[in-house]
Amino acid sequence: MMIRVTSMSFSSVCLLVIGLLEQAAPFAVKPSRSGGSMGFSKSQPMPTYTPDKSESSAKLIDFLLSKNAAGIGAGGGTEIGHSMDTASPVRGLFASKSFKKGDILCRIPSDCALALADPSAATSEVGSPTDGGLNFLEYYANNPQASVTWAPYLETLPRLDSNFDPTPDFFAEDEIRELEFPRLIKVVESRKKEVEELAQKSGLSSDELRFATCLVTSRAFQIPVDDGTAANLDDGVRSTVSKPKKNIYVMVPYLDLANHSSDQSNVDMHIVDPEKDEAWFTLRATRPIKKGKEIKLAYGKGVLSSVELLSEYGFVPETNRIDSYMLKKGEEDCIKSLDEWKTTLEEDMALLAEGDSLTANMRKVLEFRCALKRAYK
Repeated sequence: MMIRVTSMSFSSVCLLVIGLLEQAAPFAVKPSRSGGSMGFSKSQPMPTYTPDKSESSAKLIDFLLSKNAAGIGAGGGTEIGHSMDTASPVRGLFASKSFKKGDILCRIPSDCALALADPSAATSEVGSPTDGGLNFLEYYANNPQASVTWAPYLETLPRLDSNFDPTPDFFAEDEIRELEFPRLIKVVESRKKEVEELAQKSGLSSDELRFATCLVTSRAFQIPVDDGTAANLDDGVRSTVSKPKKNIYVMVPYLDLANHSSDQSNVDMHIVDPEKDEAWFTLRATRPIKKGKEIKLAYGKGVLSSVELLSEYGFVPETNRIDSYMLKKGEEDCIKSLDEWKTTLEEDMALLAEGDSLTANMRKVLEFRCALKRAYK
């Protein structure tokens, strides 16, 4: 069985060997039924998002449609928009029609996925996000030919000054110390060191590689491939793979715009027709989705604590049941009780209430500390 994932660093399209994959429902977009009958009309629901009308998003849609993507754009059933449910608009994917559980919302051809490693050279280890960041720069962003080919996608990616949630990799040393939690501090310091060493070795600036690494942790999906007898997609959402022999990061345009929900995700990711050359990355509804609702994945197979969500994606969820499970295990790199923190939950909440006097990074530090302290209860 074969699936294509494009990498402009190769002379031809890379083919990934994968085995049996749980088959997703065939792609179909059914027209929604009208709400009114017999001359009486139902009141229209209040809008929950504003469609993204930016030129960069329009170019991405046109590019993907030219590659036979389906279900994307205002007329396709899903579209890029900005949530109206938050104080500041958050970009994401939204349903422009209703879907039933099991429906495929949208599909992206596998040859539109950007491989961040050579599949034929992958080992049992996926490789670090820093390695993926280096390959992203070499294969695409800094590659004269590939950067033109993939411009419609690259131009939609976050920049330091736009649509970017900084991970602690971008925090100052004193801000990292204020996180307090040993496991998180260890991850941040280890990655900072790795970025600096690889940047020096490759002739890149640390800032450039650090940002590329952040793009990998926050937007790339993992595909593990075993010996050919069985394989499944580990897309940062769910995985049943055991003992994979080949692993790579891939970036999938459009699908990587879906935001996270720890408890209320409504889609997961599947590969359709993996045995064919024309395979598809898809989002499938795990519950009914009403028109206007935001489309949300559960990152990390739904088992990431606030430690991983902050270090990999740059945000702290309002609620996360995994935090309680993590703290109950009480491993050495955890803070085992509330008494071991330097401040109380009430003190941190009071600091958060200071509002504009806080820097964005310190606000994120306090949100993280509050989230974990609530999880002890």
